[in-house]
Amino acid sequence: ISTQKLDKNISPAYMDCAYFVSPVYSTVVDVTIGPWTGEQKNAGVEVDKSLALKGDFSNLKKGDIIIFNFENPNNPDGEHVGMYIGNGKFIHESGTNANSGNVKISNLDNNFYGQNIMTIRRIINE
Repeated sequence: ISTQKLDKNISPAYMDCAYFVSPVYSTVVDVTIGPWTGEQKNAGVEVDKSLALKGDFSNLKKGDIIIFNFENPNNPDGEHVGMYIGNGKFIHESGTNANSGNVKISNLDNNFYGQNIMTIRRIINE
């Protein structure tokens, strides 16, 4: 899979969470962050995750990417990625619901997500 620009007329043949996040940055801000979480975990600058792990998202900014580990906390590449959109929510490709679409907005204060944050990366600096 290669990183591509988004084109509403040409859907990608395959999309997972990392492949959802990567073209957004490539298209909107012309920044390449890599097509998989193993590369995305090093993009931009690291944001302290200690507050987020406690349910406080005040140091996150819209556009930060959040990489998660669910099943293997020691996985150095991460297992899932989404983009912070504010108010404790993030958007991600979940791959779980063919009937209503796979792109979802979820709450970080949900223990499933909030307690499994591996790293937070700031791609867009103001």
